[in-house]
Amino acid sequence: MVTINFSPPNQGTTNPSGPSSTGTGTTSLLETTTDIERRLKILEDRYNTLRKKAQTTDENLLNLEKRFAKESKNALADLLELKRDLAALAEKIGQFSSELESNAKRTDLRVLEAYIGFFEPMQFVTRSDLKVALSQFQASQREPL
Repeated sequence: MVTINFSPPNQGTTNPSGPSSTGTGTTSLLETTTDIERRLKILEDRYNTLRKKAQTTDENLLNLEKRFAKESKNALADLLELKRDLAALAEKIGQFSSELESNAKRTDLRVLEAYIGFFEPMQFVTRSDLKVALSQFQASQREPL
């Protein structure tokens, strides 16, 4: 700090800080100004760095928002497609169910199997076999024993 003496020059008193106090005061003021300038530059650099970081953060946030909007739109389209596929699948299951209802049931097939077992269609005689058997029978009836 600079000390200033306000005593009149004609009293014959000397300056308590001595003759070199004016030079020290200027140096101190210069040092203070330089220190303030240095601090101001540091603060400006910090402010610029923070401003750049904030700008980068804003840009990243906008890009992220765009990406999320796009992904959300794609997910919604996929969901709608799945919904359509599910409706088509439900319709096909309904058709399959109605076709199964029109088919014979297992119990009906077992009843038919039992009837076929009684008749034994594989044991039926064909017309040609019957004609041969009938002619043999008639031939055996004609011959005397």
